[in-house]
Amino acid sequence: MAEFLTILVGAALVNNLVLVQFLGVSSFFSNTDKVQNAANLGLLSAGVMLASSLLNFAIFRLILMPLGLQFLQLIVFLLISGCLTWVLLVLIKNRTSADFRRQGLSMFMVGGNSAVIGISLLINNGTMSFLQCLTYGIGSACGFVLVMVLFAALHERLETTDVPLPFRGLTIDLISASLVAMAFLGFAGIV
Repeated sequence: MAEFLTILVGAALVNNLVLVQFLGVSSFFSNTDKVQNAANLGLLSAGVMLASSLLNFAIFRLILMPLGLQFLQLIVFLLISGCLTWVLLVLIKNRTSADFRRQGLSMFMVGGNSAVIGISLLINNGTMSFLQCLTYGIGSACGFVLVMVLFAALHERLETTDVPLPFRGLTIDLISASLVAMAFLGFAGIV
């Protein structure tokens, strides 16, 4: 049990996909203008991330490795995550708010998000068991959503504060992201 808790906390906080491994950074900066948009994108990405990582783990270990087709893993992972994104968008299309549906193309880009593909590649390059991969996927997905929502809240707060002119825009976003990343490094002593 302690091993799974270590993997969960390590994936969510210590080895965060966005802040430490720099995966999904495009989503991090482009879709964090509002907390609601970041939460929607983060939850959709987390669902696709978890489902595709588990499905990719099974396909890689049961089909690609025995046949010696490991070199096709990136193509297969992209196809699977794209299809899963489409399926999830169809399933939630009528059940969500109009604001979620207006995001349109950015929601379809989740399938090719580097965080979604990256977690599948990270899981399959290691020697983890299925339960360890499941735990790592849950932790990574939770960490991705956490960082997206935290940074969106920080971004909203920065819009109402008096930021000096040279630091406005992307500059203050990068400074804020680096400070949040350093704060997350404080969790390294836990695991």
